[in-house]
Amino acid sequence: SHDGLPALATCRAGRESGGIAALAPGQWPRADACRPDVVKQAADGSGARASSGAAPATEPGSPRQLAWLYAPAEARDDVAALLELEAEIGHGARPGIEHTVAHARLAWWLEELAGIASGGGRHPLARRLLESFSRAGLSPPDLRGLGVIAQLDLACAAFETEQEYSSYLNDWSRGLFRNIALRLCPALDARAALEAFVGLAGPALRDLELIARLADDARLGRLHVVLDSKAAADPAIVSAWQRQPWPADACEALRDRIASRRGELCRAAAMLPPPMRSPLRPLLAWCALACELADRAQAALPLQYHAGRLTPLRAAWTAWRAALAASRGRLPQPLEENG
Repeated sequence: SHDGLPALATCRAGRESGGIAALAPGQWPRADACRPDVVKQAADGSGARASSGAAPATEPGSPRQLAWLYAPAEARDDVAALLELEAEIGHGARPGIEHTVAHARLAWWLEELAGIASGGGRHPLARRLLESFSRAGLSPPDLRGLGVIAQLDLACAAFETEQEYSSYLNDWSRGLFRNIALRLCPALDARAALEAFVGLAGPALRDLELIARLADDARLGRLHVVLDSKAAADPAIVSAWQRQPWPADACEALRDRIASRRGELCRAAAMLPPPMRSPLRPLLAWCALACELADRAQAALPLQYHAGRLTPLRAAWTAWRAALAASRGRLPQPLEENG
């Protein structure tokens, strides 16, 4: 028997389908296929037949690419489209983009996102999503939160209150995480449980991602910590986050923040009725990877060199085990309260 999950050894294989690899049922593994050699093949791509388009515009082996991999075949292209739109919208805030070009690009996207939310949109990925959401009986996807966070990232805005930072996390969750969840589990009778899961898990997952890359972002002038206006204007305080090791009080605050967010992910996963865990396995795998990143970041304190990345082998193994557990209606081990 199999659990409907693509085999790790064929994670980059498949037939061409608009640049997205689609795996046939015959390529699914048996439940006992989680062997280290198979996971290694997924991590380094060995033993896999190349295709013209792999995962969406994300780093191979990243949590986003692995979340896409474990999406059901009928939703995989739409998950890829959402992830590619996230990357496109945030592209202008990347280092090295000329400021005028970045603002012009972002202005176009803000207009496009408003159009998508009202059922319009000119981008090919937007049109695809509008059609697929409509077929699934869903309202047009509202991605405007991704535009809001792109504006803040481009401005390197400081967060002066917990409420401001919470809004930033919620904008990402509503713009991406919720839309993926809706596409994976569109049934109306599951909506209340889905919204409760998204409302708790989405912001927590995003915060753990940002904590794991806090040092890199700080060196770019983006501080994903709350600083009042006086502290944000103090070069000494800002530069303290750009150097390592970090002060003991800052590390203690980060440990508390990691523990709180990790607990929220565990509670959110536990709230999901077992029948919903299988369709939402891509997001549960993503949450499991976020827990691994959180543990790695906490262990690295007061330093954070490369703490924001898992090795491809570790990421592939963690995602596989998490998706397998979720497909059977169980909680992935990293998302258990005592995990």
